[in-house]
Amino acid sequence: MKNKKMGFTIIELLTAFSLASVVMVMLFNILVMVKKTYTQKSIQSELWMGQALLARELYHDTYEYTLETVSGSKNNYTLTFQKQDGTTLTKTLKITETAITYGDYQYKVPNNSEAKISISSPQMTNHTGSTHGYVLLNIPIYSSVTGEKKNYGVNVIYLYTNGKVTISITS
Repeated sequence: MKNKKMGFTIIELLTAFSLASVVMVMLFNILVMVKKTYTQKSIQSELWMGQALLARELYHDTYEYTLETVSGSKNNYTLTFQKQDGTTLTKTLKITETAITYGDYQYKVPNNSEAKISISSPQMTNHTGSTHGYVLLNIPIYSSVTGEKKNYGVNVIYLYTNGKVTISITS
């Protein structure tokens, strides 16, 4: 009668558990990496969407109306527009640490992001005496969601000729 051993040896069992553990650790690392990438891309997508919607609101008003005045201080401004028929439109642009509000539109800034505002208006007068210039409305929204600090903000340039935009900004 021959003695046949059935089952696994302890070495075979340890080898199988070691290989399974290595595979599990690799799969777990891949899962963590995919989750991090997904989170980064979803926040980045939210930043791009907010940028596009805010830019659309601002460009719509500067296209439909003539910008008359910009007044305010720090992160709270009032923009007054006028249409050809004399209709006046007044909108408030307010920026806090968590949101940007322009008229009825509100954009909530994602976590780990910061928003600021800068308005400038260089004027140029040509040789005929008419005033030409532009108003630069810069709303940078910085986020370091991808590891580097990147600007997802809005830049609106309003050009005007033969007129003047009154800018009254206090510190």
